Amino acid sequence: MSATYYINRVGSFNEVLKRRRQDKGLIRSYVDDFVDKYYGIAGFSDLVQSHLPLPVQEAITRCQSVGVLARQVPGICAEDVAMYLLCSKLGLLPLALSFTRDTFVTMSHDKRHRVKIPWVEWSKSHNPIVRYEDISVGGIASIERCRLDSITVKNAPSLISYHEGVRQQVFNGSYPMGDVSKLHGELLARATRHIPEAVYREVGKMDTLVNGSYTAEEARALIIRPPSEWYYPLYLSMFVTGELVLLDTYENPDGGVPEAKALFEKTMDGLVQEYGWMPLVVQTAPLCLDMMFCNRHLLSTPGSVEGLCDRAKLWHTTTYDASRHFADMAVMFRG
Repeated sequence: MSATYYINRVGSFNEVLKRRRQDKGLIRSYVDDFVDKYYGIAGFSDLVQSHLPLPVQEAITRCQSVGVLARQVPGICAEDVAMYLLCSKLGLLPLALSFTRDTFVTMSHDKRHRVKIPWVEWSKSHNPIVRYEDISVGGIASIERCRLDSITVKNAPSLISYHEGVRQQVFNGSYPMGDVSKLHGELLARATRHIPEAVYREVGKMDTLVNGSYTAEEARALIIRPPSEWYYPLYLSMFVTGELVLLDTYENPDGGVPEAKALFEKTMDGLVQEYGWMPLVVQTAPLCLDMMFCNRHLLSTPGSVEGLCDRAKLWHTTTYDASRHFADMAVMFRG
């Protein structure tokens, strides 16, 4: 396990965060200088903050750190609920950061289970019942390599609005959401150095990596999107000052995207050499199947998440174990 890339000790988390925030002015200048020098993008930190939801901007202004769960399409699965509980117990404002301009690929377990949803219910005899619901209109095969923000589903205008709706039912606005898509587009539009040689474009209905130039207007309109190799240093640079803290793990052999770990570690190594500080990543339990279960009782019980939050206790030694326990609480909830 590559523990050196993560914060995973509950007892030392607050001290690590306090020290990082004490140096945030200096760190911010290092980050902005690097992004300006390498990409030709000025004012990176201010640009990032301007693309965050207003409650998050206000939290940063009053010096509250924000715990970020970055998933292309946030929902109400056990992981979503667990990160909400973890943030509450660590004193972080929770933020679900989506990337809706990304592409659907069946190989990604997370993306697949946002479309073919594993709903869990508990029988009167206290046995779990898992039923899969495919909410896509034409079946999963029909949306392979389609833009996430273009996917239509049953009972909602789009995949994105469907999950926003169930999140509103469960979290009732207490778990802010932001979309990094426009930020990526703006960064791509402003870049004057190290411009990607290829970007993703829709060819027919499929998002395809295409060589060639692009315009700033295309980037801002999200007609194109950058490859992950290009934006990952920018993405992880968001988590260096301590204002934003990433909640994640790349130690997941069952995640379906093994190259993500290699890119993460390569980028983390490069950034710590550049800045002298490592991006802050709180280690969580890997996104295995039961972490993707969606509990129907959370939808049918008013105040379900508030009740879970009241009962959740941070008695674990590691954030990994705490997040796993909180996910189990989400799955086990019976109303």
